[in-house]
Amino acid sequence: MRRVLDADRPLGQRVAALHSLLANHHAPLGFLATRAALRSRVGATGRRWRETELLRALEHIEASRAAHLERVAEVAARRRVEKAAGRRQPSAADTRVLEEPRWTPAAAVIDIGAVLRQVVDEVFGPEVLRDHREPDRHTHQVVLTSADGARHAGLQVSDEVVEVWVFDDLDASAMSFEYDDVEAHKADAVRQMARAARAHLDGAFTIRHRRSLLRRRLRPVVEVHADGRVWTLRRAVFWR
Repeated sequence: MRRVLDADRPLGQRVAALHSLLANHHAPLGFLATRAALRSRVGATGRRWRETELLRALEHIEASRAAHLERVAEVAARRRVEKAAGRRQPSAADTRVLEEPRWTPAAAVIDIGAVLRQVVDEVFGPEVLRDHREPDRHTHQVVLTSADGARHAGLQVSDEVVEVWVFDDLDASAMSFEYDDVEAHKADAVRQMARAARAHLDGAFTIRHRRSLLRRRLRPVVEVHADGRVWTLRRAVFWR
């Protein structure tokens, strides 16, 4: 909570702290649904949080958390009396109050896989080979191969992250964090990365090398030129 209130921190870090608070401590509807409900309650209509909205959201979280703790305290007091009277098994209602918040399928407000397929069909022509994969139920990938088979790229998306990869012994990537619950905004983020992947397949990139900090070995840095922008892709850790 202190990180959310810290006015000296960049707004992006404060938003990340709020999301961490939701994910780790209080998301009774599941993370995405709770965040969407919270944004609606504080009147957040834009793509990004504003500071006033962030502070109102924190107030709602604290009020909700206090109400939850009050209910837990009531259950605990009642259970002490019941145990003293010999009733060892709590009621189903009391058990539900004490359970951790659980993920519900209804909380997945955007079909990320469908968004990825739609954007890929829009950005890439039929000559580009596609290999769609789902390494887990929250992550969607597509491996893209140029028509001549010489270059390969990939896109990996989840509820919060959009990544573009280039392969061919380069294994470099760039990542964007997208916490938006609006499908059009999520599609825009995927589309930007897809255009970078397309530029790589078209050969619109340069490679330079820099020394790694630890082993002082040369590592490739790929600069992809797409839509007047230069994407810098660095050596990645892994592709699932």
